[in-house]
Amino acid sequence: MEIKGRIMSSLKYTQQSELYSRISVIAVLAIIIAMTCNDSIAAGVTRTLSTASLAAGEVLEVTLTIDVDPQHTTYGVDDSYPVGWAIESFCSESPYGHVILVATTGASDTTCTYQLRAPGIPGIYYFSGTYNFGEGDDQIIDGDNTVVVTADTTIPPSVLGTIPLNDITNIIPPDEIRVIFNKEMNRSVTESAWSITPEVEGTLRWENNILIYEPSNALSLGTEYTVRISATAQDTSGKLLDGNINGVSEGSPSDDYIFRFRIMDKPDEARVRRYFNKPIVRYDEALEVLLVIDLPVGVRYYIIEDNRPLYPSSRGWTVLAGEANSIGVIKLVELFTLPGTHYYRYTVKPPESNGVYKFSGHYILDYFLDSGDIGGQSEVIVVGAPEIGDLSVSMTYNPSEVLINSNLIYTITVTNNGPGTANGVAMTFNMNQAGNVINMEPSQGSCAYLDGIVTCYLDTLESGETATISIIARPNMEGSIRSTASVTSEMIDTITDNNTVTQPITVYPVFKANKAVTAPVIDGDLSEYEGVDAVTLSPLSGGNTVTVRTL
Repeated sequence: MEIKGRIMSSLKYTQQSELYSRISVIAVLAIIIAMTCNDSIAAGVTRTLSTASLAAGEVLEVTLTIDVDPQHTTYGVDDSYPVGWAIESFCSESPYGHVILVATTGASDTTCTYQLRAPGIPGIYYFSGTYNFGEGDDQIIDGDNTVVVTADTTIPPSVLGTIPLNDITNIIPPDEIRVIFNKEMNRSVTESAWSITPEVEGTLRWENNILIYEPSNALSLGTEYTVRISATAQDTSGKLLDGNINGVSEGSPSDDYIFRFRIMDKPDEARVRRYFNKPIVRYDEALEVLLVIDLPVGVRYYIIEDNRPLYPSSRGWTVLAGEANSIGVIKLVELFTLPGTHYYRYTVKPPESNGVYKFSGHYILDYFLDSGDIGGQSEVIVVGAPEIGDLSVSMTYNPSEVLINSNLIYTITVTNNGPGTANGVAMTFNMNQAGNVINMEPSQGSCAYLDGIVTCYLDTLESGETATISIIARPNMEGSIRSTASVTSEMIDTITDNNTVTQPITVYPVFKANKAVTAPVIDGDLSEYEGVDAVTLSPLSGGNTVTVRTL
């Protein structure tokens, strides 16, 4: 809606100026209602004043009558009463200067009656207000909209009302404290009668018959403040303050006017908390995220930014429902929200990669009145996604010169080059019927030998880990033989050329020759024999038979 765009574009300005004077309350209500309502046409809202004229300091009764057609289910009403009037009673807790009524479901005909005390300055005062049934432009409240206040010079000055209200608790630290008198006051004398406990540095100023105190620093959280206007305060005609409003100036302490208010405590936990509908989610399922927002009395707006994890951005979390920008931030900006607990839900799809993911976020309440990291839950586990990575196998053998029917040791190394985790790793080794395996020893898992093939089950290899298998075999063929090792796993392998390795080996025959030996035979001696180039004497303790092989 066009009105929503105006609200959002006004936010930057309102962060530097008075938010109340720049944003239409009913516009925000219309946005909220429009998201939940059916198409409807407003039946009407009418304002009725109990009198058209009253004296300064008297009470005016205002009645709002809301007529709802049967098909209507929602409405929003904002009635604005004149500046300087003090609220005596209201049918809906609202910001100063407004009476706000909201029905998001099951709307029906209703009336709202509230009372105001007239200011001390005579004149004509005007009411204004709008309503909206969820669609279209705001409509003007019909009925009475003006009232005349007449002067009453016979009564002493008194206090019509205060901001904050007397005895209110759990409020945000106000930017200013207002005392509304029923008459024009002697300003210097009344300022001298002002005090606040605990003492707070600040300045006093006036707007007509309203005394305004502006603290130099923010009032302290968790503190109760007491404001006193002593009975020495007087109006411009010299009449002393009637603090207890009994029509007679009686002096201190009976006519001292006292009111109290308590600033909200610093919360034990974050005012904005995040919860997941499940702590473990499959990669192909949706995850629902709930933001719980606790607002104290008087908060005018909040900003929340919740960041979904990025892993990396090309394979990150996807927002399925909820407002997010291109870098994965859920950003909420709400104006003139009522106190209490509010909820916001959004839905995301996990990436196709298993692991533990952490959400992060931050919130700001009302000009940094309260700010901090989003509390509640932050970590969610993604499971079920196929791992992606590179598994490789390599093979060496020993000794370098192999005799038929002699021991030949293969060392096979399986490596997970990452980035994924390889589960269900298996290695197979085959001598292609060129020998027999007599022993197998893996660094992890187990091995089996069947029908000339060695199969080793190596379980899991994390990224960067290796496993080795030592195989002792005896070749039974002379000449060139080829042994093959292959590796597989449940991981999606992005490079398959290194999953198999083939090792060629030359196997030499064994020769026997007889010759009389006249001297002791020493291991490693070389001698010449008929029909061969050279021989290596095998270990003998003595005798006349040696085994030779061709070098």
